[in-house]
Amino acid sequence: MLLLAWQNDNAAQVNDIIAIAYALQQGLTLPAYWWQGDRLARLRRLIGRTRRHRQQLNDPLKRNALAFELMLEGLDIQLLQSHLVPSAPGALDLVDHYEGFLDVKKGALAPLVATLLSSCA
Repeated sequence: MLLLAWQNDNAAQVNDIIAIAYALQQGLTLPAYWWQGDRLARLRRLIGRTRRHRQQLNDPLKRNALAFELMLEGLDIQLLQSHLVPSAPGALDLVDHYEGFLDVKKGALAPLVATLLSSCA
């Protein structure tokens, strides 16, 4: 629920937050501004349009639209995975960087990421 609240309240992408937690856990990083990649940006616009359209539908079309949206989210995760690289000394602080992108208070996202990491341990 917290992830969806971040998505709704701060325009965060759930997959980005999960990717950040995964990268930290695995000693990986993402390049700066990964969310601005052309393929990822186009896919996310399609996901957003699909989500808005789905919310206006009734069953059973709503279920079909949700299945399509989840398939697109899976593609989003695959694109994020393709960006993950081994972390090196002085690597980008993913949490701080993403907080800056979202324009939220520094440190606001850290507890959620810490919770994700502790739940995976």
